[in-house]
Amino acid sequence: MVSIRIPEQKVFDGIEFPLVLGPNKKMNISEGTLQERLTKWVLASTPKLLDDLLLKHGAILFKGFHIDSPHHFNDIVETFGFENFPYVGGAAVRRQLAPRVFTTNESPPTEKIPFHHEMAQVPAFPDKVFFQCDMPSETGGETPVLPSWEICRRLEALHPEFIRKLEKGVRYIRVMPEEDDPSSAIGRGWKSTYATSDRSKVSNILKSLNYSGEWLPDGSLRTISPVLPAVRHDLGENRSGRKTFFNSVVAVFTGWNDSRNKGETAIEFADGSYLDPSLITVAGRLMEELAVAFPWCRGDFILIDNHTVMHSRRPFTGKRIVTASLAKALRAPLDELKKGPREEL
Repeated sequence: MVSIRIPEQKVFDGIEFPLVLGPNKKMNISEGTLQERLTKWVLASTPKLLDDLLLKHGAILFKGFHIDSPHHFNDIVETFGFENFPYVGGAAVRRQLAPRVFTTNESPPTEKIPFHHEMAQVPAFPDKVFFQCDMPSETGGETPVLPSWEICRRLEALHPEFIRKLEKGVRYIRVMPEEDDPSSAIGRGWKSTYATSDRSKVSNILKSLNYSGEWLPDGSLRTISPVLPAVRHDLGENRSGRKTFFNSVVAVFTGWNDSRNKGETAIEFADGSYLDPSLITVAGRLMEELAVAFPWCRGDFILIDNHTVMHSRRPFTGKRIVTASLAKALRAPLDELKKGPREEL
């Protein structure tokens, strides 16, 4: 495995973002395919090595390994050893393609999906996010990433009161249809969101999560989240300690718009007041300035630390297939017999 440079990379606090890794061109082809050698390298690398790289850089882009199908990608995800995180409570319409792999947000290609932390609008969120390109679009379709600690630092310097209010938390308000609505970026129905068609079970789930819910005459469900932190410190054993802009504030305010929802009223501060549109504009502009938007190549994938890195999606033309997988920080036991001496790729 070798570190490589791409034109889109940026440097924050002296650290490359994201880290980009590719195969060693001096490899002996007889020793296995690129995918086989990637698997060997991941299995032979200590969990601490991989975790330290991800913690330092926030995201790792793996280029040139030609992961050529959702099932193959599923195998690679399994190799990393992170426990699966089921997509429960998210707003996007998605289709399962393999046991741990599903489509990314299937909203229309003309729609921009603003920056957010994955599932920051719900109490339980994944620690890691994988994205893989199965088919790049004709134009656009990037999955830009940005360091959440940097956007937090910039916004706090410009508008400290905004950050202080976000530190007290926000509520997310969403109306879900009964069935999935693929025409909307937030069109996931309550039946698929909570994996049941039983309203009483849904009500119990909401109660257990400290949500309030209201059944509407057309069968839709209006939910209000508990107050959730919108600025977090990345605390914990062997964590960065960085203060992060951990939320879906810009994504909700600008993107939660459909026949049932209006973004500007879909989020509120803990005191019940709404957000200032001018500050959302400032945040959005800074995000675009900080973003790293690399073009997808078929078979490439990226691993993101969801605690410290935000992501988005740009509009595109042509067919685009980018898949995703969510994971917890904890690692599932690896088969020790599969491990061998560390090899260079």
